[in-house]
Amino acid sequence: MAEKGSWDEGGGAGREPGRDRAAPEVTSGASAEGKPPKKGFNPAWLLVPALGLLLGGMGIASMNRGPAVETAPTVTVTGPTATVVRPVAPVGSSTTAPGCGLTFLGTSMRPPVPRIQNDQTGGYLDAPSGQVFVVVDTTLTNSGTEDCYATAGYQRAYTSGDAYRTGDAEAGGQLSGGRAVTQPIQAGKSVKGTYVFQVPAGSQVSSVRLRSNGSERWTIVNAG
Repeated sequence: MAEKGSWDEGGGAGREPGRDRAAPEVTSGASAEGKPPKKGFNPAWLLVPALGLLLGGMGIASMNRGPAVETAPTVTVTGPTATVVRPVAPVGSSTTAPGCGLTFLGTSMRPPVPRIQNDQTGGYLDAPSGQVFVVVDTTLTNSGTEDCYATAGYQRAYTSGDAYRTGDAEAGGQLSGGRAVTQPIQAGKSVKGTYVFQVPAGSQVSSVRLRSNGSERWTIVNAG
């Protein structure tokens, strides 16, 4: 019997030096050439590299795809409708140009009357109960470079203290001078104008204050 690890030359049944006895091989049959298949071969192992390539390709495609863009929804905000309130100018008013240079000369007041006669038709306009009319005559001269306006609603007749009445355009329109002041006074021109004020019966008009429309410059004429 040969010693362990020695070469047995007797029948080739020995082992190469330094090599342990191999475990019994498991065969699953011969190949088409009659050769036995490789030891421990499993066809399912071929799927592992293919699966790895598939997953890797998906990862690369995911990296190349741009980030998702989210679109914010459109929001419409509806608020209440704004209301703009503008002050109403007196009836028959019109803005006087900056180049207006209006003066009032020869101003006088007539005694209070309960009615006014229309100088075109001959008819009468009666004052409301408890009221009377005060007629003021004047001459309006425009020494400026642009047209002036001095309509009835901008004029004042003071009765006591700070109490006053503005001009009555309807009553003034009964007279030719009242109709004249509804028109612009042209630059370099003069017109005879008339203003009519409706005041309480029995009251006294202490003064009248006349001006061009919107002006802060007054012509003050005291009674008497």
